[in-house]
Amino acid sequence: MGITKEMLREKMNTDGSWFDTLWVFYRAGNYSQIGSDAAETTKIYDPSSNTIYSYQVSGKDICSVQQALDLDLKGGADKPAVSVVDSTVTIMGFPCKIIRLKWGLGQYDYYYNDTQAKVDPTLFAKHTSEGLSEFLKLSGSLPLQIVKSVMGMEVIHTAVLIKQGKVNPDVFEVPELVEDNSLNSITLPGITMMRIKR
Repeated sequence: MGITKEMLREKMNTDGSWFDTLWVFYRAGNYSQIGSDAAETTKIYDPSSNTIYSYQVSGKDICSVQQALDLDLKGGADKPAVSVVDSTVTIMGFPCKIIRLKWGLGQYDYYYNDTQAKVDPTLFAKHTSEGLSEFLKLSGSLPLQIVKSVMGMEVIHTAVLIKQGKVNPDVFEVPELVEDNSLNSITLPGITMMRIKR
């Protein structure tokens, strides 16, 4: 698309959207991801409604509300092809196996070590978005690295620390949302845009 990695990073640094750290918290089937960018980009998964909420804590007042389902561009189910890559990679000193999930528009490679970050796959059984439930059924562990390759763009998330302990329940709290039809003039399958009540 004529954009280099350096150009994209410079633009993201300028507008405050660049982050190099993502804190991820898991508890009883919930997860929360908080970025180190200026707006604290946040993504929360609520298993009771199988919904993902994505918003900026100190930025715009818009929240993307998405069903945690893999859907194609027409709204139909889009189940990925799943394969085990015949290779291992060392992450945080642990040899990791790789499970690849491939869709028409891209692929995710999940790297995991089956002795680390163990999880009950049934907690995320309904979360088919990004192939998470398929990956967890096979691995029984959370990923230590994810390589997302979509439409020529590649994003890599690599764990640098795994820690068990108490998690502040506030990180799983979704702000109060209100409907705003003007945000949904263009619709995407399974996604509704809402406003955060300030």
